[in-house]
Amino acid sequence: FGAVALVHDNTQLPSIELASG
Repeated sequence: FGAVALVHDNTQLPSIELASG
């Protein structure tokens, strides 16, 4: 999910997505 989120909304909460990784 983290990787998908990064590509999906990397401009919204990149740090959060990376943490979710």
